[in-house]
Amino acid sequence: LPLDLLARHRLRRDQLAADSSERRRAAAEQLQAIIAGFDQLALNLPALALMHRASLLANRWRAKQAASASDPVAAMVRLSTKLSIATTWNIWRAARR
Repeated sequence: LPLDLLARHRLRRDQLAADSSERRRAAAEQLQAIIAGFDQLALNLPALALMHRASLLANRWRAKQAASASDPVAAMVRLSTKLSIATTWNIWRAARR
């Protein structure tokens, strides 16, 4: 997490290892920033290579799911190897094109 985000949520780096409401809020805020970055990238680069598009779709889905979870850090760990059916379908459609 960026230092300004840690300061805004009154966290120290050593406190990130333990679950707390502050850590959850900070992680969710960081994930929202990441999602916004993915959205901006998708708008600016509509002709992404297939593998980059697939990675962007998968990572955006994971970040969005984790940001809305009660414990975003645990959700990111759990979702790190999963894809939604909709994301898989979008990747397949992009590959066909």
